[in-house]
Amino acid sequence: MRIAIKLGNVKELISLLKFYNGPFKTFELPVKLLSEKYLISTLIKQGFSFNIHGFALCNADDADLLIDRSCYYLKLCSELCCSIFILHGLVGSDILNPSDNAQLIEATYKTLNKINKCAVKLQIKCLLENGCYSKYPSCQISEIPSDSFCHLKLAQNLGIGILLDMGHAALSAYWYKQTLDDFLLPYENASFSPDIIHFSDNFLNQDEHLAVGDGLANLYNYRRALTIWPDALMTVENFPNAIYKTLQWLINHSQNSYEKTDVDNLCRTMGWSFKDYKSES
Repeated sequence: MRIAIKLGNVKELISLLKFYNGPFKTFELPVKLLSEKYLISTLIKQGFSFNIHGFALCNADDADLLIDRSCYYLKLCSELCCSIFILHGLVGSDILNPSDNAQLIEATYKTLNKINKCAVKLQIKCLLENGCYSKYPSCQISEIPSDSFCHLKLAQNLGIGILLDMGHAALSAYWYKQTLDDFLLPYENASFSPDIIHFSDNFLNQDEHLAVGDGLANLYNYRRALTIWPDALMTVENFPNAIYKTLQWLINHSQNSYEKTDVDNLCRTMGWSFKDYKSES
């Protein structure tokens, strides 16, 4: 199993450069960190690789700005030899069922198609991530594409790969009144598999990025994802105080070359929390 971890700040990049020499070599970065060109290029020369997470939570009114900013950062990706760029769709102003919102789906397609054309010219592969859908009163969100059929169809129409975010899937399935089993079934039956799977948990109200097992998601489906898509890059997408627990969960539920000491070494080097891990039943 291949494992990656999403980073969030410059300090973590510096810690990798100065102190880390372990087996975890692939990381995901938000686009804002591409400004650290020297750090990233030095780390790549040392054998690290980075996937770049594009902008999220943009509405249709900001589509032109999203295209311009994304193309700017795609050029930085090209300069730094970062070959994977993760796309999010647009967010609706009304909490409708996103799969029924044809106008927003079309706007999302046109926006992402322009970004992907720029990426293709630069020989960068784009992946489309499934978004969040929640009607919880204090954090309502309607993001395209947040249902599985729309996600797969939009990615196919764009001619790009997919990233399956398990935390988003658990949240959206709950508000669509689906089981997570049913929500994930179209991905199992699709003609192509996720390139990357994001792992986090939540309480089914919002995207909280909790450690796997700390929320209410059905972890049976999380374990099945490891079996169904063994070639996907399993990426931990937590805040620093939860990364240790999710990494431990991943290595405890799969056969791989990582050891507990590898997780301890990485988290100690990066200054991440060592909360006690308790496996779920």
